[in-house]
Amino acid sequence: MIGELSLPCLYKVFFNSHSNSYQFTTKSGADYEILFVKDNSLFVSTNLEASDIYSLVINKIREGTGGQDPEIQKTIIAILIHFFKDENRILTYVYDSTDGKELIRKRMFRIWQQRARHPDFIKLDSSIPTEDTEYQTGIIFHRENHLGKQIITQTFELITTELTNK
Repeated sequence: MIGELSLPCLYKVFFNSHSNSYQFTTKSGADYEILFVKDNSLFVSTNLEASDIYSLVINKIREGTGGQDPEIQKTIIAILIHFFKDENRILTYVYDSTDGKELIRKRMFRIWQQRARHPDFIKLDSSIPTEDTEYQTGIIFHRENHLGKQIITQTFELITTELTNK
């Protein structure tokens, strides 16, 4: 079911409960879809195995006209805050590297985090080098997650270390 949310941002945000996705259209006509895909496959046989772990995907479905739009940042932050109303969710992400702009995305996301300064979120970044490329990845979780910061942080570091040493 798709319903409009009342979020503290300029754009109207629609939530699709069936696909666990959010959609909005900017003033320039660009359409965005923010997906939260449940996936804890990386955390099998760890302390996080039974957790609600999601991957974050930000899709620009349609290009708009115009330049940078700070309201996109505010809208995505409002969506993240809505997503983390369930404090026990954990969010993983990989910065898309298909166009070689993953470091730009990582920098932009870090700037967004600094501007938002949301005290309830903890964000950790990591790099996983392979023969072909270096994947920029990370994890976000709520400070009040029932597993606790130490367990989540140690498990994330364990997984990224194992992936680096493969």
